[in-house]
Amino acid sequence: MIRFWLSVTLVTVAASAASMEESTTLALPIGALNDQDKQHFKEIFSSFKKDSIKEAHYAHIGGSVFDFNSLEGVSCDTLKTYFDSSDLEMQYYALSAARGVKSCIPKISQSSLLGEALKGERLTIDQLYYIVASASFASSPIDKAEVLKLLNKFAAKETSPSGLSAILATVALVKGATDMELEAFSPLVKKIAEQADEADGIILFFERGAYTTAFAIESIFQYSTAVKKAPALTERQIIKFYNFLYARRRAHQIRTSARLASAFKVLSTNSFMNPVAVYGATASECAGVSGILVTSSRLLHLRLFDILGNQLDANVTVQAGSLVPVAESAIPVGRVGELKRFKEMFEVDLAKVGALPRGHYNLELTVTQKEKKLAGLSKAMIPLRVVSPVKINKVHLKVQDSSKTLFDSALKYPEKTEVRMQHSA
Repeated sequence: MIRFWLSVTLVTVAASAASMEESTTLALPIGALNDQDKQHFKEIFSSFKKDSIKEAHYAHIGGSVFDFNSLEGVSCDTLKTYFDSSDLEMQYYALSAARGVKSCIPKISQSSLLGEALKGERLTIDQLYYIVASASFASSPIDKAEVLKLLNKFAAKETSPSGLSAILATVALVKGATDMELEAFSPLVKKIAEQADEADGIILFFERGAYTTAFAIESIFQYSTAVKKAPALTERQIIKFYNFLYARRRAHQIRTSARLASAFKVLSTNSFMNPVAVYGATASECAGVSGILVTSSRLLHLRLFDILGNQLDANVTVQAGSLVPVAESAIPVGRVGELKRFKEMFEVDLAKVGALPRGHYNLELTVTQKEKKLAGLSKAMIPLRVVSPVKINKVHLKVQDSSKTLFDSALKYPEKTEVRMQHSA
């Protein structure tokens, strides 16, 4: 048996990854959907039980996020049997699913039944949502005054995040309501947000999990769209809610997956605040997780993605401010300036600010896009991991078989050394 011992002293080695303590204070988006994530969603939305109207509903709302029609094989005739059902939940699912079936028009032939359902003594907020949503799907008239009266009644007593979210989702669907009537429900946004739990400094969520959290975010932004005002949430809160949802993106239940997909879409496309994930040159470098790698070339490369994984480039300006070492009372190294577009990335030479020793740094970054409000990217602190080339010094090579030492000597890098070994038959 031949044994090799190689003793190498490494000088000026690459910097290690940022510590968990550092990364947890950033509250930056921890990622954007990639091709594998999207494929996972498509598999969930295409493998549902075709005879389940409820699952067809979720497959439609989830698949539509990715422009994917998964309702091939769903019978419109089966859906029609529930269009006038007294079961409000099944009626809602059937009318919703019909929107995704070719030539299947959601229609309620007896719209007066919805008005009668509004008068139910034990009507719940979920049932009220089903009624108003069904009327919206089928373009059926409904008593606006009665709906608002019921919504105000529920708003006065409801406390749970799911119930409050259902109220906002319903309000967003009320047609013909005045601004004053809609704005009366704005305090509910704060009531919902106050009940969120925080973990690790980078996520916010509700105790009932991903479905409730996704529905809350979706409902809040749908309501904000209806009142044409930004939600009473900070950018940091939005990013933390998103981080929780992103971490659950590989859910396997179609109900949860559909709600997650809908929340991702509303966060990506709303007119108020859109979280953006900052990546380096490779997919493994995310500012919200490990930081961005800066090699010995000292060229910084950044890529920006919206939540749905679309790379941002058009009408985007990336401006870098101070570059600050991660150390107590650290003095900024200098100001970096604008990053220029280069081969589908934004690039800047950090060497221009002066000598940059290896280590951890924070770079102040502001990203703007015309007609968009990018959440969390106004003077955001982006973590950088600056590394230096590996230098090899004092190399010693020892080669030994089971009985004797064949070679034992110091080597001069990068010179070559020949070691002759004999093998017995």
